[in-house]
Amino acid sequence: MYKIIRPFLFLFKPEYIHDKLIWALSLFYRYLKPLRWIVRAVHCKKREPVNIKNLLFKNRVGLAAGFDKGAECFDELADFGFAFIELGTVTPFYLIGNDKPRIFRLPKCESILHRTGFNNPGMDIFIKNLKRKRDNYILGANINKEPAFKGQFAIDDFNELYTNLCDKVEFFTINSATLEPDLLSRVLISLDDLRKKNNKSNLFFLKVPADITEENLKVIMRTAYDNNIDGFIATGPSSDHSLISGYNEEELQKLGAGAVSGKVIFNKSLAVVKKIRELDPSRFFIVIAGGGIMDINDAKIMIEAGADLIQIYSAMIYSGPCIASKIANKL
Repeated sequence: MYKIIRPFLFLFKPEYIHDKLIWALSLFYRYLKPLRWIVRAVHCKKREPVNIKNLLFKNRVGLAAGFDKGAECFDELADFGFAFIELGTVTPFYLIGNDKPRIFRLPKCESILHRTGFNNPGMDIFIKNLKRKRDNYILGANINKEPAFKGQFAIDDFNELYTNLCDKVEFFTINSATLEPDLLSRVLISLDDLRKKNNKSNLFFLKVPADITEENLKVIMRTAYDNNIDGFIATGPSSDHSLISGYNEEELQKLGAGAVSGKVIFNKSLAVVKKIRELDPSRFFIVIAGGGIMDINDAKIMIEAGADLIQIYSAMIYSGPCIASKIANKL
């Protein structure tokens, strides 16, 4: 069904369609509850749950951060079979982000070029929207500081987000690529202290970029171990435009700068998952594979490489939301 309507959807700019989809899902929630029950019955079939550090995931498939930045439609998305949803990125205050257009589809290679700049409605609206959560899926929040903040001001931003959200989500993600190594360490120390002080059980994940070197990965893993980080999301996007296929130099220059997500970064993400497991043979860390997983075969490869869970995003753009339950069924 989705593949039939996809050509029509792709006639419009990605962010426009994204906003309309969130609006439609909101109506779905408010006025079409019988249809929601049908969707839930089809896509949320009982499967063998996965118990990871006392969190019970109903399957291994989650939605990556970036799709629902403001916690506007996560409950509706869960009806399509997602076991966990990572919301955000959220910051303490509203961010308008970069100028539009800032998201570009690359259908010839099933990928996306983006430079959004962490646009989000801010923590207060984010928290208000979280009140709609049901209890049969796991929620996480990808959190970050105000872009200009450094030092203690940045640490205070992370602390404020954690303090206000720790009772509302099960895990937090910090994007390691957005912080200098020294600041990252200080942020993690502060968050771990808060977790212990408040006797909370939230999991902490570090998202690592697809372009990370083995040397830098070793440093990140040591930092994570020293600060009681529970695991990694491998990976975030890549800045390597040479991965993009099917487009000439002129077309790419017209699109401009940005990070690349989707099918073209799969091999890089897979290499990082394998390297983490090689450096962590005892499986001390949880590994969530995310980056280029487009179908069940990609998901199986990641699980076989040592991932505990997987996240998708671009797959939903190119195959529709039903892809989550299709992958979950096969896993």
